[in-house]
Amino acid sequence: AAAGSPSVGSSSVAGRVGLLEEADAAAARRESGAGPTQHAQHAPQGPPLQLSPPPDGQQPGSGVWASVASVDFGLLFVAAFAGWGGGIVLLNHIGKIVTAAAPAQASSQASPILVSLLSACNCIGRMAAGACSDALSRRRVPRPHLLAAATCLMGAAHAALLGAASPPLLYLGAAAGGAAYGAVWSLLPSIVGDIFPARHFATVYNLFSLAASSSSLLLSTLLATKVYAAHAHVTTPGAAAECHGSLCYRATHLAILGACAAGTAGALALGVRNRAIYRGKLLDRAA
Repeated sequence: AAAGSPSVGSSSVAGRVGLLEEADAAAARRESGAGPTQHAQHAPQGPPLQLSPPPDGQQPGSGVWASVASVDFGLLFVAAFAGWGGGIVLLNHIGKIVTAAAPAQASSQASPILVSLLSACNCIGRMAAGACSDALSRRRVPRPHLLAAATCLMGAAHAALLGAASPPLLYLGAAAGGAAYGAVWSLLPSIVGDIFPARHFATVYNLFSLAASSSSLLLSTLLATKVYAAHAHVTTPGAAAECHGSLCYRATHLAILGACAAGTAGALALGVRNRAIYRGKLLDRAA
């Protein structure tokens, strides 16, 4: 028994040393943020908790053509077509619109002012729409609803020009149309970034250039030009044919009013379909 006591004492000392080493290792792991055991340290982590379900366009594995073929893309395309088309018609035909609506002397004085007013309101609309959309999105207002307001404003501008028989209505229509046109350009990139996958942003956004080009071709080059030419007549021998009166652009304004009504409805539907995105972003910021 006496001979075995040193080995018993040394084994108990070694055991205490081992326990101390394990305690030191556990403390070091806790300081470094690791778990108490090696198994917990290498345990796989699950996916992060999502506050709101992603829309169809952001489901994992969705490609760019799945986003383009989605209902959201179609609704946004209709709204962009209406907003851009109405603005392009104003930019390309504002001089003839003034000539058709106002007497010759008044139109010659109003044309330069309206061109400058249209450009200035275009710039103001771009800046104001960006600031307002950021402020409203923090209050759970979907950004497409502001696009619906811009499209509706474009329709109101053409309604004012439809019945314009004096410079004040022309000024009102040009100012509203310029602001709405700039607002659409400012809102569209933000809405595309909110709704569609970020990895496809460049492709999806540039596909919306088809809305601008097609609206320019259909509404400005074909419709507005042909309607004006159908009612134009030569007043002075050797001079170009001109049109005076409400018929010169009536059909064009009515067509744009219909397009803006469809665009406003499409933008509102887009906001309702994706309101969970903006609620989720608000919760993310609050967290």
